[in-house]
Amino acid sequence: MLQALIRWTPLEEGFYLHLSSSTVAGLVSTLITAPVDMIKTRLMLQRESKTVGTYKNGFHCAYQVVRTEGLRGLYKGGFVMFARLSPQTMITFILCEKLRGVAGLKAL
Repeated sequence: MLQALIRWTPLEEGFYLHLSSSTVAGLVSTLITAPVDMIKTRLMLQRESKTVGTYKNGFHCAYQVVRTEGLRGLYKGGFVMFARLSPQTMITFILCEKLRGVAGLKAL
């Protein structure tokens, strides 16, 4: 990701490059994990609530959500997940690069 940002943007090695890269990493991880997390939550809630629906398995849950709520239904809570994952990812990657610099290692 860093190499792509270096190639496609005017950013150079440093804080802003790592900040941008980690933000993109948080966004990608949210796009991948949000549907799985929503399905897991629905499956866990169906035992306690009769209004959520009865799903046979995760695939059936995903199918029912897409059929009744559309593709956007899979991303319910996605913004909140991004708000949680993005700062965590930013801090982790920026701290990792700073520690590499302190240790005398070159940037990845």
